[in-house]
Amino acid sequence: MTLIDTKEDDMTELNDDRMLSARAVLERFNPQPTLRTLDRWLADPRIGFPRPVRMGNGRRYFVEREISDFSARGCPAD
Repeated sequence: MTLIDTKEDDMTELNDDRMLSARAVLERFNPQPTLRTLDRWLADPRIGFPRPVRMGNGRRYFVEREISDFSARGCPAD
């Protein structure tokens, strides 16, 4: 993770490392998949969906840059 810095050049890097909740990740796709679909993507290594990080509250968070890269490669059909 990048520390917050006031320089303009560093803000892009900061945004690339932003963490997204599972629901925020799903909202990036159209049509919006369900949590069950996300679980299937995570369970299938052929899909190559980015791995989540579990925070102290037990919820899954994803690195925004990794989700953007996955989306650019093409989302699998459910």
